[in-house]
Amino acid sequence: MSAANNRLGYINRNGTLRVPAEGLLKHILETGKRLSQSKLWEIQRNFFINQGAMAWSQGVVPYFITSNSFIANSYARLVFGFLRDCVANKQESNGSLSSDGSRLFYFIELGSGSGCFAYHFLKKFSDILDRSSLKGLQYKYVMTDLPERNLEHWKSHPFFLPFIERGTLDFANFDAQNDSEIVLNLSGERLSPGSVKNPMVVIANYFFDSIPQDAFSIHNGELYETLIALVSSKNETDMADHTILKRLGFSFEDNLIDGDYYGDPQQDGILKYYQSHLADTNILFPSAAMGCMERLLKLCSGRMMMISSDKGYSREVELQDLGRPSISIHGSFSLMMNYHALGKYIEEQGGTFLAKSYQYSGIDVCAFLMGAHPGGWIETCHAFHDAMESFGPDDFFILKKGLDQNYAALDLSQILAFLRLSGWDSKVFYNCFPAIAEKIRIAPVDLQEEVHNAIQKTWDNYYPMVGDRRDVPYQMATLLCTMDRYSEALQYTERSLSFFGENPAAHYCKAVCYYQMKDMEEALVCIDKAIELGPGSYPFQEMRAMIRAEMGKGG
Repeated sequence: MSAANNRLGYINRNGTLRVPAEGLLKHILETGKRLSQSKLWEIQRNFFINQGAMAWSQGVVPYFITSNSFIANSYARLVFGFLRDCVANKQESNGSLSSDGSRLFYFIELGSGSGCFAYHFLKKFSDILDRSSLKGLQYKYVMTDLPERNLEHWKSHPFFLPFIERGTLDFANFDAQNDSEIVLNLSGERLSPGSVKNPMVVIANYFFDSIPQDAFSIHNGELYETLIALVSSKNETDMADHTILKRLGFSFEDNLIDGDYYGDPQQDGILKYYQSHLADTNILFPSAAMGCMERLLKLCSGRMMMISSDKGYSREVELQDLGRPSISIHGSFSLMMNYHALGKYIEEQGGTFLAKSYQYSGIDVCAFLMGAHPGGWIETCHAFHDAMESFGPDDFFILKKGLDQNYAALDLSQILAFLRLSGWDSKVFYNCFPAIAEKIRIAPVDLQEEVHNAIQKTWDNYYPMVGDRRDVPYQMATLLCTMDRYSEALQYTERSLSFFGENPAAHYCKAVCYYQMKDMEEALVCIDKAIELGPGSYPFQEMRAMIRAEMGKGG
């Protein structure tokens, strides 16, 4: 290969020179590597295996944009539309949907991570299904990931227990780069090629951007592979060191491609299409994602819908005039996702690619339909337009970003309207809380009742994540106290203590509740505990004096 178009430089996310803070880049880890074969992916796998569910704690790895109640509801509506098409197809062909285990609809989530999306989806989808004519349809949601410790965490999570008991949730280790079957952890079922009798649903959020991709550049009608070099500020001997990415610098080099690159007619055909249709640009190519899709399609005899959200490009116009690949570091790392290439890959196999018609701002959502349908997947396409195109997860995220700093300017009914739009998302509630707490004091009774309903609905969608310090139940307890609902407030303080550990403020809140409920003995126990945990607090001492005065024991 010739070293044509050599463009070296350590690249930041914005394309500028990147020099780690720890020192000069002087230790070469690798040079001239195809991107999909870089050590970067070994570092990536090690990070997620070693970190487990903690990778998503305290925002180390971004997750909210693909794990909130709104996006889960959008996915649930799209999956429901897909099932309506599947059932209609069975009826038109005089088939039937059996309720035995061999005729389940399987929903496979790739890289379930924190479990937050799965929980929200199961809540939303079960509600939609139970209120529909398809009530009773058999399905099983399978959460997958590489680390065994993630499976153990999910299995022991109390919020997943109802779904496990109903038989609608199972778990599996799955290596998207290599595995050709999925073995379910609880039931022992083995999903192997041809074993899945109904069309399958696959969910891949923030996933394909984190598994191997290749990179190419196009200049003057010629196609080049983009090779990567890794350099560090120290001699790296442990690829499992989770801090290694902070010390790395990256450089890229072009090499002219002569002939077919992959030896696969479809993949090479897409590269040739780009070579003839794009000019002076750089593209990422989701080679591992294509391989993963092929193996999953074999499980279900080529009948599948995959939904995926990520930072990416779904339209050809977005691939013009791109610079070098941007490697985003956030605990792990990620690249942009070329959904357009994946869409062409599926379309050339007779499938359907669904993407939005406009440029996204925060996240791109696409769907890929494989397998013939006499009705042309009309219900699925309608659901995609309704749930993703008209007002979808990206629109919601844009709106949320704009409102996060402006809740104080909204009135209480407006805040409640946005909470309702979010699907009663607990993280939205957490951000709204200061404004709600301020406005509830002077709110009329009818609006206070609406806040009470909002608390109940938001709690029903609450999912406690490992390492998350956002104490939503304590916030709810304080609002309930403000509305003189002291017995309910006690329930939420207990939840706060259960999820977040000992907290003087929670014990103080309990003391206030018991005081207002005229249970001075319990109030004294709680305020004494608050003082033990937070000595020197004047409000605590004042509360204790009030309680003792009520008990007739003096100050």
